[in-house]
Amino acid sequence: MASNKKEWIKRNKKTGLLLLVLIAYGLYLLIAGTFKGVYFQSNEWIRSIVGESCPTPYDISYYASAEQDFLFFTSIGLIAFLLGLRDPKDESLAAKVKYIFPEVEEQSHHFSYLIKEIDEMSCISTNTERTIILEEFLEQKNGEIEVVKISVDTKVSVTNIHHNNDFKHDKLTFGMKSDGISDEKGIKGQIYDLSIIYDGERREKFIDGVHTLKDEDEFRRSYSLTLKPKQKAMYNAHAWLWENLATPLSFIASRYTEEAVLSFINRSEKGLKIKDLTNNETQEFPIGEKITIKFNNIEPGMRRSFELSVLQET
Repeated sequence: MASNKKEWIKRNKKTGLLLLVLIAYGLYLLIAGTFKGVYFQSNEWIRSIVGESCPTPYDISYYASAEQDFLFFTSIGLIAFLLGLRDPKDESLAAKVKYIFPEVEEQSHHFSYLIKEIDEMSCISTNTERTIILEEFLEQKNGEIEVVKISVDTKVSVTNIHHNNDFKHDKLTFGMKSDGISDEKGIKGQIYDLSIIYDGERREKFIDGVHTLKDEDEFRRSYSLTLKPKQKAMYNAHAWLWENLATPLSFIASRYTEEAVLSFINRSEKGLKIKDLTNNETQEFPIGEKITIKFNNIEPGMRRSFELSVLQET
């Protein structure tokens, strides 16, 4: 609260000084005019203090002109003061963009683009947790490739950092693509959950029951996200796929993320190695072990990739 007051005083410093000058000037006109006999001559008490005086035509003309100037500049100063009472952060998003980029025409495509980009940046992830479980290997007749069942549980905490504007995005998409590998039942993977929980209470689901990949290799589902200013929500996705172990696992940030946690759990029957392709580090991943990787301040579009391989027995 104290910092907001300081910001307001700093922003309206010039307007405040103008009003103080006008007030001082008005007091000067009132006092000087009273002693000249222009004002309050009908008031006996004031006349007893300043004495009787007869203003000259020049005095009357001078103070009449000064009054008009005073009233004009006071009106201008008052309007500027009242406009300054509204904090820029309380303006609409379009008004804020116009304030930052005054040279861009409001009716132009560029202006609409700026509004869209700033609006998209207003929804950030404060925390993203992704758990990747390697559950079991699929027996292959030729034995040329290692196929593993990978289950991914994703929880993304998002918040609208706008001060007074809603965030609404109708073009968000969840996508999952398999390597075309299926088990003896013809199942390539399944999606168990795709939903958003608002404020820890209201859940909005985007699939009914369990969606199974059989005839198709890819699943895509569009959904919308609407958040009030400073509102929070939790995005959830839970799915599994049969994957070629040689295919790197990649994770791309869709929005600015303050903190991300990746947890790899090996529940399969084989010891593994995991290589972080970003920093070229490799570590062993024995049966039953859990590896947790944390990173912060991820910008949209940043990719983190990992390569898994079977640990050769010695």
